[in-house]
Amino acid sequence: MTGPPVGVGVVGCGRLARGVHLPVGARHPAARVVAVADPDPAALAAAGRVVPGAARMPAAADLLARAAVAAGVIALPPAV
Repeated sequence: MTGPPVGVGVVGCGRLARGVHLPVGARHPAARVVAVADPDPAALAAAGRVVPGAARMPAAADLLARAAVAAGVIALPPAV
């Protein structure tokens, strides 16, 4: 890979995101998790422990407005 890592934002910080998406993103050489979003403060805090350098915000719109976010992972539960 050439150039800097791609800035990734993750919307949804539930168990699957914290157990799979965030750890993989944290160690991927071509990506860097730069922001996470979730309306649940406990899930957001837990995600922050997995990717401590990522910005945390309660709304996906705030994440999408960040210039550092070039790609996104949507880790939300399916509609019931």
